[in-house]
Amino acid sequence: MKSQPRADVLREAGDKLADPVSRRRFLTYAAGTTAALVVPGALAACGGSSTSTATGGSTSTGATGAAKATKVTGTFVNQVHTLADEFFKNWNEGFKSACTALGVDEKSVYPNFDVTREISQARQVKQTGGVGLAGVPSGPSATPVLSRICQESGVKYICGFDSEAWFTPQDVGDEWITFLTPETRSGMKDVATTVFESVDGKGEFIHIMGRPGSSTDRWRTLGVDDALKDFPNIKMVARRPCDWTREAGRKTMLNLLSAYPNVSCVIAQSDAIALGVLSVLEERGMKNVKVGGADGIPEMIPKLAGSNFVASSANFGYFMAGYCAVMIYDALNGWKPSGPERLQYSGALLVTEKEIPLMKKAYDYAAKPFDWRLMSRTLNPDTWDPQFKITPANPEDLWKDFPKKVELNSAWTSASIGDEIAKATEQYASHYKTGPLKS
Repeated sequence: MKSQPRADVLREAGDKLADPVSRRRFLTYAAGTTAALVVPGALAACGGSSTSTATGGSTSTGATGAAKATKVTGTFVNQVHTLADEFFKNWNEGFKSACTALGVDEKSVYPNFDVTREISQARQVKQTGGVGLAGVPSGPSATPVLSRICQESGVKYICGFDSEAWFTPQDVGDEWITFLTPETRSGMKDVATTVFESVDGKGEFIHIMGRPGSSTDRWRTLGVDDALKDFPNIKMVARRPCDWTREAGRKTMLNLLSAYPNVSCVIAQSDAIALGVLSVLEERGMKNVKVGGADGIPEMIPKLAGSNFVASSANFGYFMAGYCAVMIYDALNGWKPSGPERLQYSGALLVTEKEIPLMKKAYDYAAKPFDWRLMSRTLNPDTWDPQFKITPANPEDLWKDFPKKVELNSAWTSASIGDEIAKATEQYASHYKTGPLKS
């Protein structure tokens, strides 16, 4: 069955770009490429396109969807925006660690939130010997084009954190393995609740958001709003966006503090932003202002002990990146994810001072906290272990409260989808047996 272009998705994605030069280049590429995205429901009707396997041997798929692993050749490419963000530094460490354990080559590229550079880097993956691409897009608008490039070039793709709402891998093809994001809305609600409780449920509150337009920023804002409903005496006096960096958090906090000197608590949309906020409070001796963040980066662990910092929602970028590398490896060796596995949540752990020992264990890179090879379905068809919470995501839950501008693929609207998601959820739960975060 012939697929047809999703021109509506690409046009809307391009229109969201603020910079006119980036928007023009984006739409030029989107209009000029010959590959087609799949109309919602087309893959479900056709049974999907074929999945490529790794060079160097044949594979045999079993009843569970796993396959006997063969040698993978080619480079796994990691695309994250900047090493100025501590989260991305830890993501890089996890990706490299997993690739080393799996015996595959890897390299990292850094587009620095420039969507046209992202597109250029994605188009070069195949040309430079790459067989897989994983990373965090600059925003939802990038995902339709990045996934389309990988589909047409036969490169396995995994998108983390940001994707167009209601737009799924089934709308593109089998090369887009999965969309992976933490349970970030509920995680941020837990953080906000903990922070509000630390100030006895009253006082002025500042919310410093992340980069505008990001799915992750939207989810975390919704989580804060969910928590605010339970605290009528918390008054939000300011809500401001900034970049996902320490420097941006510091600058934003300096500006806001002059206008709101009586603030009792601050929630930053990421720990990197929170580090900037904390630097301002520490300089001014404002020990009573409580702060929450998200991501659970190692740099925040010392801050949890007796400082302004109250809580974070740990997403473990180190784990997420390594898990992405393992999924690329498995897909190249013949593993084909089931429908519910095309959208996945990874865990979000509420971290306070009492979790410091657990966090140190999870981030002890020298001790190799995750066994990446054990994580592989193709190396361990019966005993694979994700080593952290992974849950297939229902798009109706994932994008709850997001405008529904794109028709949901029929793969997600079948009468049996609820049972399929429940079955996959149970499968992942039953295989999660070990790992530094297993309680």
